[in-house]
Amino acid sequence: MHACRDARHNPAQPGTRRGRLLERGRAEFSKKIENHSHMVALYTAWYNFVKMNRTRKMTPALAARVTDRLWSMDDLAALIDAWDEQQPRQKPQTAAGAV
Repeated sequence: MHACRDARHNPAQPGTRRGRLLERGRAEFSKKIENHSHMVALYTAWYNFVKMNRTRKMTPALAARVTDRLWSMDDLAALIDAWDEQQPRQKPQTAAGAV
């Protein structure tokens, strides 16, 4: 049997290094999905406001007249920073009994 098709060499099986990494990642799923949703929002903003369409020679936001200028990544980063500053901050939680 070919080594790549042998079930013993499947890198995602429990007990292997990759399997342990996948198992460990399950406990952090909520953090990862939150990061994923932020990345999708960032990509969507970049695609609509920064990335030029080759055929139309403008961004989708310019074509839809949502904005009147071409944005740069600096503009997008400044917008994200301004939004982040307005968000309320939560105090870090301490472990029970910690000093």
